[in-house]
Amino acid sequence: MVRIKHRYIIGQLLIDPNVMKQDVEYSMKDIIQNIREKIQNLYGDYGMGLIGNSIVIKYYDNNTKIFLLKTTREGLNQTWFALSTILEIKKIALVVRVLNICSSERTFPMELKKLYQIIYNNNKTNNNSNNNSSKNIQPIEYYYNLIDNITI
Repeated sequence: MVRIKHRYIIGQLLIDPNVMKQDVEYSMKDIIQNIREKIQNLYGDYGMGLIGNSIVIKYYDNNTKIFLLKTTREGLNQTWFALSTILEIKKIALVVRVLNICSSERTFPMELKKLYQIIYNNNKTNNNSNNNSSKNIQPIEYYYNLIDNITI
């Protein structure tokens, strides 16, 4: 029996600040559909055969726009490049930034916790300097519980 090895891409959707006021929400289905279209356009049947149905979003946070994408080890480069070429989803301009690539199920929760700690600390310092900020920051434990409940 052949074991399929996977890689986990931690990414973030960076939406145009002018559009952010409209509270744009994306579903995991929208992101996956765009990735598949890009791979089909860039690599054709070879790319679709290489990744098959292995691209899955395991986690998506609508507040921070951070997602966890599971893909095959062989299709990692094609998936990464397809992510970097996405310029819009639902007719709204955005950029996809790859934050980290993890090679096992054990490493990505640690990396996600590090990223959320950085985001939490940055938002906390920004809110201390701007007292009239309207952003609600969730406690860091909220994000840790979300990460602990991710099923692979």
